[in-house]
Amino acid sequence: MASMLDEIVITDGNRQAFETILSIGREHEGFVELFVWGSPGTGKSTVVHARGRERDLLAPRRIVSCHAGEIVDVLQSGANDEFLNRIGEADVLLLDGVDRFVDAGELGAEICRLLLTQRKRAGLDTVVVSDVPLEEIASEKIREALADFSAVEVKPLDAQGLRQFAERIQNSFVGKSADIARLNDDVLDFIAQDFAQNAADVRNALRFLFTEISEEERGAITREKVTELLGV
Repeated sequence: MASMLDEIVITDGNRQAFETILSIGREHEGFVELFVWGSPGTGKSTVVHARGRERDLLAPRRIVSCHAGEIVDVLQSGANDEFLNRIGEADVLLLDGVDRFVDAGELGAEICRLLLTQRKRAGLDTVVVSDVPLEEIASEKIREALADFSAVEVKPLDAQGLRQFAERIQNSFVGKSADIARLNDDVLDFIAQDFAQNAADVRNALRFLFTEISEEERGAITREKVTELLGV
């Protein structure tokens, strides 16, 4: 069965952040406080949620991944102690979409501050993910709560990285079956090198070609036809 981890492409532009997240279940000295930022479509959310779903029997530490929006929604609809305890006490918290706390105003900023302070006092690993660098987060309270975090940027995949990613996404649709038609290399080259601006564009283009185009047509499709279908 394919795993989200199988889709992850490691390059020099994302290595530090992604390898830290992927290995965070292992025992280590001290505790990790990592702030990961990068533009949308760089794979930040994919690696966070993939690591959160993966159950590593050799690393029994409890890892929880969630989106800041989930926390805000729960508190706005009535506190759920079980949910809040789960994220507050997890050995490792992978917190995506910290920008959502900003959108929730003063309530969101205070939730973020309390959560991060609680985890720091307990010496628990916390990774926070954002679309913007720390200095651009529009909440002084959140910036202060993140002040001691190590910050690392995730850069977009280059053309070679996007090509590798395209192959991996195709594999996630096809699997090991020899009976499912694959796109030819020329089409994958076009999507990765000429069409896509980021990994999200690659994923969306391939999802379209594998779900909306018949298998018979897909196996023989040309670069020119794909250009027409994707509206380039």
